Amino acid sequence: MATVKETVRLNTTPDKVWLFVIEPEKLMQWRTDIKKFEMIDKGHPEVGKGFSIEKEVRGELQRFDCTIIQLEENRRFAFEAAATCFARVSAVYEIIPDEGGCKFTINETVDMLTMKFLKLFFDRIFIQRGLAKTIRGFLDNLKDIIEDQKGKFL
Repeated sequence: MATVKETVRLNTTPDKVWLFVIEPEKLMQWRTDIKKFEMIDKGHPEVGKGFSIEKEVRGELQRFDCTIIQLEENRRFAFEAAATCFARVSAVYEIIPDEGGCKFTINETVDMLTMKFLKLFFDRIFIQRGLAKTIRGFLDNLKDIIEDQKGKFL
């Protein structure tokens, strides 16, 4: 199991960042690993509702079935996800108002189900480093998108 927490400071308001968390089309702009997003339970997102994503992991598409576990508008979005016989994920996206903008944090825990115990033990550090680098890249994407659109309606 690997846990990573990464934060970026954004020069915009929490409500503008929230759109990039809650709207699938905007989410996929900065989460470039997500190739498909589908709400299983139609309607507005709320705690207990499900969605699925197909994301690229090590060059292969994996389907993750997800359940929203926390939802505080303009503040926090948390979900649990599972890809059968591959991995379980717990993620929290948090937006914290900050002087003249906000901080956006991703806190993600990944449990790889396909690895044997000893391999998992030795690879945990490498998985954690890789996950941190990947999340950092996503946050950089988000910052670039938001700051490139500064002054435009998001």
